[in-house]
Amino acid sequence: MAMSLLVNVSAIVAGFAELIHVTDDLQLTAELMSAWLLTFNALARLLCLIINRKKMNYLRTVIETGKVSEGQRSEADDPILEYYDQVGLRFCRVYGSVILLVGVVMLVQPVPGILLGYERKLPFPTRYPFSVNTTIGYSVAYVHLVISSCSVVVHVLAFDTWFIFLNHHACSNFHLLQTWLEEISEVDPRREHEKISRCIQLHQNVNKFAADIEDVFNGSIIQLFLITTVNTCISGYALAKSRNEVRLMVKHFSSIFGLILQALILNWCGQFIEDKSIGVSLAISRSKLYELNDRHQRDLSLIMLVRAQKPTSLSAGKFYSLSLPTFTNIVHASMSYMTVLMSIQE
Repeated sequence: MAMSLLVNVSAIVAGFAELIHVTDDLQLTAELMSAWLLTFNALARLLCLIINRKKMNYLRTVIETGKVSEGQRSEADDPILEYYDQVGLRFCRVYGSVILLVGVVMLVQPVPGILLGYERKLPFPTRYPFSVNTTIGYSVAYVHLVISSCSVVVHVLAFDTWFIFLNHHACSNFHLLQTWLEEISEVDPRREHEKISRCIQLHQNVNKFAADIEDVFNGSIIQLFLITTVNTCISGYALAKSRNEVRLMVKHFSSIFGLILQALILNWCGQFIEDKSIGVSLAISRSKLYELNDRHQRDLSLIMLVRAQKPTSLSAGKFYSLSLPTFTNIVHASMSYMTVLMSIQE
C-alpha cells in the first residue's frame, strides 16, 4: 500500500514539474492536466480505501456472514442472494477488463512510432531529473510510467468493483424483501405476523447497509465526479486540438471513454439500488393485501408509503443522488466547459 502511494505521488510530482514549464502552450497544458488528473483521481480512490479500511472490513464481514438477512432467510432464499452476487462478480470482471484495455491502449500508443523510427514519445508528458532522450533514460522513464499506470488502474478497479459488488448485494436483499412481501397472505394470522415482522426487520437492515455504503463512498465520489467533469472537458479539448496526430487522438479518446465509463457505472449502481428500493412498494401492491386483517394492512401500507415518499438512494457528497440523470448532467457540464474553453482559445 505504501509503495503504491509512493508511485502515485512520484507520477503526480513528475507531471506537475512538466506542467510548470509549459504553461504558455494551452494544448500541451491540457494534455498534461489530463494525465495529472487521472493520477490524482486514482490517488483519491486509494486514500478513500486507506482511510475507511475498518468500515470496508465491516462491510466485507456483513456480506460474508449474511448479516443483512441473518436469522430470517431460509435455504430457499439463498439462490436469490447468490444470483445477485454472481452477477455482481461477472459485472466487475467485464468492467475490469474494459478499464484494463483502456490503460493498455494509453500505454502502448507511443510504441508504433518507436518501431517506425519516429521521435520517441512518453505515454504521458512528464519531467525527470535526467535526460529521456537517451535509450537508458527513456527506458527508465517509460518503466516508471508503466508502473504508475498499473498502480492507477489497480486503485480505480479496487474502488469501483468493490462499490459495484456492495450495491449488487444490497439489491439482492431488496429483491428478497420483494419476494417475501408478494408471498404474504392471511392463511395463519400468527404466522403472517411473523412474516411481516421479518420483512420489516430486513427492510431496516438493508437500509442500514445502504447507509453504510454511502458513508464510506459518498465523500470520495463527489470528488471523483468533479475531477471527471474537469478532466473530460480538458481531454475533449485536447482531442479536438490533436488534428491528425493519431497517437494523441487515441490517447485522449481512450481517456474520455474511461472517464465517462466510470461515471456511468457509479451512477448506474445508484440508479439500480434506487429502482430496487422503489420495487418494495410495488411488491406490496402486488401482494394479497386485501386478504390481511386491518393491523397487517396498516403495517404494509406504512412500508409502501415510506418507500414511495423516500426511496433508498446513494449520494455523492450529500449534494447529488447517484442516478442516470446525474450522469447526463456530468456529461452535459463537461461538454459545456469544453465549448467555453475552445471559444476562449479561438
